[in-house]
Amino acid sequence: MKVHFIVGRLGGGGAERVVSLLANHLDERGLDISVITFRDSDDYPLRPSVSRLKFHKQRLIKKVLFNGFFSLLWYYRKKRNRPDIISSHVGKLGFITIPIARLYGIKIITSEHINHITNFTSGKTLLHKYWFPHADIVTVLTKFDMEYYAKKGCNVRVMYNPITFTASDKPVDDNEYKTIVAVGDLNRHHHKGFDNLINIAKELLKIHPDWRFKIVGGGDAGMKHLSALADEYNVSDKVIFTGFQSNVKAILDTSDIFVLPSRFEGLPMSLLEAMSRKLACIAYDCVSGPSEIITHNVNGLLIQDQDQEAMVQGLSRLITDKDFRQKLRRGTQDALHNFEMDTVGDQWVKLFDSLTPSN
Repeated sequence: MKVHFIVGRLGGGGAERVVSLLANHLDERGLDISVITFRDSDDYPLRPSVSRLKFHKQRLIKKVLFNGFFSLLWYYRKKRNRPDIISSHVGKLGFITIPIARLYGIKIITSEHINHITNFTSGKTLLHKYWFPHADIVTVLTKFDMEYYAKKGCNVRVMYNPITFTASDKPVDDNEYKTIVAVGDLNRHHHKGFDNLINIAKELLKIHPDWRFKIVGGGDAGMKHLSALADEYNVSDKVIFTGFQSNVKAILDTSDIFVLPSRFEGLPMSLLEAMSRKLACIAYDCVSGPSEIITHNVNGLLIQDQDQEAMVQGLSRLITDKDFRQKLRRGTQDALHNFEMDTVGDQWVKLFDSLTPSN
């Protein structure tokens, strides 16, 4: 079976990381996998046997959708270049991948990586109402989105993101690193709530000055903005910006608590990764995502959405009550089965098989 994964780029980001994981896993299982992008360099490695197609040439109009449309249209004009299935990731690419798939008779799955109410614009309304129903399957990350897309006439399925890391088999130990970690794209600091996290750090460090925060992620503009906030709040010595890190696991393994301060999420990969490494996890109960992973007081803490005072209190409890923190850490592993790579990979293979029953 020949599958083309299409995403805008393979730069640092959750959707891009998922594409690389799926491509590598399905290639290993014997599928003929290609990854197509339209800009930027690669931050996530692919197996040598995964075909890599970069349509990065800058044309007169420097827009991904414009350039991507004509690049794909030209490439797929030859029948030998066409896959059995296009797997298109990040919804807006549906504007180009869905009509091209219909034109050339290619099966198409389009995948959204964030909930439907996030950044709701007229463009998104058009995409969801008039384009998505023409995809063979629309995948979403949480049950929260199912009804919305079904009402648009879409054939919608929930497909969870896979865990990036192998779940830790080490027992929960008594080491204390006095480190709270957050992970995400710094240029999306409003989305990820990192601006509020600096204020939360300011308040928490008044109570627990021997602790520190690490914020892991790339993004020059976001780094500049958040560093200025840390300077303004006089916490720059306790809030460490690591920049983009390819080995996030090493940072998680030397941290105690993972915090997710996002204003909105799809299915947060960083939270799954932290749970796989047995961190005590705390997250805002934003409109979708964390509540599908965390069972409150069992394997993590869910805090009333954007209540900064409650978040400070929750973090303080995790710091001061070590027994409770260890209990949450021990509870993480039971929550991860649905997000394991083999489980998610099986679901994708079944999805592909449902569209190509003759293969």
